Amino acid sequence: MNSILRIDLLGGLRVYPKGRPDLAITRFSTVKTASLLAYLASYPRQIHPREELADRFWPGVELEAGRSSLRAALSSLRRHLEPPGTPAGTLLISDRLSVRLNPLAFETDVTAFETALRHGDTSAALDLYRGELLPGLYDEWVLQERERLVALYEEVEHNDTRPGRSTVTEPLPPGSRVSVSNIPLVFTRCFGRQSDIAEIVRLIEGEDGPRRRLVTLSGAGGIGKTRLAIEIARTLSDSRAVYFVALADLRDASAIADRVAQFLGPLSSSDSFQPADPLEKVVAHLSSLACPLLVLDNLEHLVEKGGAAFVLTLLSRVPMLSVLATSRRRLLLADEREWLVTPLSLPPEPLAERWKTTSDLAPDIVMGSASAQLFLDRAQAARPDFQVTVRNAAAVATLCRRLDGLPLALELVAARSQSLTPSQMLQGLDQKIDGNISLVATHRREREERHRSLQAAIAWSVDLLPPPLAQFWRALSVFRGGFTLIAASVVMEEPYSLEYLTQLRERSLLQSEDAGNELRFRMLETLREFAGERLLPEERDHLSGNAARHFTGWIEEAVADTKRVQTTSWLGEVDRDLENLRAALSWCAAKRQIALGAQLSGALWNYWQPRGLLREGREWLAQFLCLFESVSPSDETPDVSELHLGRTLRAAGTLALRQSDFAAAETYFKRALTLWRQAGNEKRIADSLNNLGGLASRKGDYVTAHSFLSQGLAVLRAQGDTKGIASALNNLGTVTHFLGRSEEALVLYRECAILKREMGEYSSLITALNNAAQVALHLGNDVSAKQLTKEALSLVQEIHDLPVIADLLETLVQITVHTQEWEMAACLIGSASHLREQLGAPLTAADQMTFDQQIAAVQKALPGRDYEAAVNRGQRMPLEAILSLVAASEG
Repeated sequence: MNSILRIDLLGGLRVYPKGRPDLAITRFSTVKTASLLAYLASYPRQIHPREELADRFWPGVELEAGRSSLRAALSSLRRHLEPPGTPAGTLLISDRLSVRLNPLAFETDVTAFETALRHGDTSAALDLYRGELLPGLYDEWVLQERERLVALYEEVEHNDTRPGRSTVTEPLPPGSRVSVSNIPLVFTRCFGRQSDIAEIVRLIEGEDGPRRRLVTLSGAGGIGKTRLAIEIARTLSDSRAVYFVALADLRDASAIADRVAQFLGPLSSSDSFQPADPLEKVVAHLSSLACPLLVLDNLEHLVEKGGAAFVLTLLSRVPMLSVLATSRRRLLLADEREWLVTPLSLPPEPLAERWKTTSDLAPDIVMGSASAQLFLDRAQAARPDFQVTVRNAAAVATLCRRLDGLPLALELVAARSQSLTPSQMLQGLDQKIDGNISLVATHRREREERHRSLQAAIAWSVDLLPPPLAQFWRALSVFRGGFTLIAASVVMEEPYSLEYLTQLRERSLLQSEDAGNELRFRMLETLREFAGERLLPEERDHLSGNAARHFTGWIEEAVADTKRVQTTSWLGEVDRDLENLRAALSWCAAKRQIALGAQLSGALWNYWQPRGLLREGREWLAQFLCLFESVSPSDETPDVSELHLGRTLRAAGTLALRQSDFAAAETYFKRALTLWRQAGNEKRIADSLNNLGGLASRKGDYVTAHSFLSQGLAVLRAQGDTKGIASALNNLGTVTHFLGRSEEALVLYRECAILKREMGEYSSLITALNNAAQVALHLGNDVSAKQLTKEALSLVQEIHDLPVIADLLETLVQITVHTQEWEMAACLIGSASHLREQLGAPLTAADQMTFDQQIAAVQKALPGRDYEAAVNRGQRMPLEAILSLVAASEG
């Protein structure tokens, strides 16, 4: 067995998976527990009797009490050394009489140090010696081992003749006075900032270009700007004098120079001139240093009051000075390099996107994100044996995502791990615990007042805003998930939206991202909730109404362009505003805005269907249909027209048909047909006849279906409605095929495909090609069937219509069965079945019978184990992968 764990004893006790020191455990439930682990690790070849261990670590107590303490310590160690998923006994081997560590499963730095010495590798040995053995522990065995190792180290260091290790101190050159840096001490680890630290150090040092003398770390409150500045300062402190100056408590920019002077201290006694003016003192002191770095922490509230001018003065008068500032807004000085501090990386959502294979989140997947690593570290500070396990991984991932990866929020919530599980933290996240203690607050005395709660951290930023800008920021909380400049301008009814958004972005109260052809803005969810709580109910209602009208108009304009609706780019646009659209629907339903809600839901089925959100779409449509039925003549409901009702019925019927809910679909379509006949709307009549024909076809009543579709096609041809004609041709082709007139059906499909291609309607073009492939297969032309299917596959990249893709997969199953590609067929069976299950859209009885016949043929051709393996592989593979696999196959 190769060792899987590393236990460091030199310089302090650390336990971590081999090769992953970033995941080190440094805290244990008790000092005795840590000492016990160190002892077992130091003597791995020995078998330690339980009674001996109890007596060694808990002397002077009753034997049974010592044994009980030993059991508790071993239980805690097992949680550390063998987290869920690790077979028991992998590392900690114990029985009723004895305890030991598995010597093959771990290694220590002490062993590595001594091995290096035996092999004469002085350099490696010196690098391994990080400090004396187990500082802070004073057991007799520790003192003896510490003395032995110190003697070894001192002998090696004394005899080390490598270049660069001379102990002679050379005098410093003039002008290079180095003073002791005053970087704040921190007792917690930094996560997820390594690349930021390295890049900013390169900027300040000028390693990849001109030296950046002013770098401003900007970002929202609680994002970790100060901690990042501390890590950068610590990295640079080996090569230059670094002064860290905290400014959060200052209210007057004129006091900055005096504050900096206090941190710098007096000039050396050899300097004859000691200026009295604080600014002159700062300039004189910094000028006496070779390459000083001044860190100005929390400068945002002083920028416009003279803070920026102070920085400019220093940079102009001290040519070798570099300034690292933390601020929630830029200083707007020449040559300033802004570095936006972003939230920590997040774990994936507990459920993957609907059109991909889903699986439970494993702890190692969750722990691949910096936010989860920070959460675990701070949780273990409160409860040393806390671990991310299979049972709580999803809750931890959701917590990290809910808290936007904000370090401050994660720290405050993780601190509750001593009394709450991650699931309980989720439940209490927006509540008050014990009546008055916020879940995201702390009472630790060393934390600054403005960081004792997340809300205080946000309020610190908001209180600095001019009133009109603060009100605009609060109003933006009506948006969900992000928004564009146009949306903000319309919904806020604010002509200065661009200027306000720019100012809020500069103050780190908004984030921006490039979304292709436009810029989108977004509030971190924690900020959005804070802002929303400060809106008056009447303000929120007015803004929500504006948003509902804006997004309804946007969707209606989009669906009027048939070609645009068929593209994946449009689906992506709707994806980005999906939460805004859901909020608009909720507002319409709550306020009985039936006409507006019907417009929006009646248009959104064009999105719900291809995205596979059939259940959600039907629920919204049913809600607005119920509101239609509740309208009485005495109601003052504005402009609830037959057009609104008819569109809602059509959309509800279409989604019901996709879910094979034939009874509901028939009710909706017949109600729509009656409505349009009463109104004399020929176009809508033809549409309803076509829908009823499609429904009858799905039910297997092909004679009725042919009658409905023929009637509808005649009306459409008379009107010259190309779009309607194409849809009717496709449906009529299917019915004609099932009536046994397959050659005639191929002619109808070909005409349909020509029209669909001309219109650029790729989703329905794929359906027509898929149908033609099935007819070709029925006529015994496997080659033609596969060519048609591959042509359909080439168009899948243009859409993500999941029900259409499910149909295509089932046709591919039939083709691969005909061509005896058994493993491919089984893989496709797994993928198609899994997708149907996700969509909640089962096959019709007739289609299921055909599909079952294909399954039986594959099971007969493949051995049971091979069949199950291929099906499972298909269930796990993302759709893109399986479709690419089919496209690459021969034929």
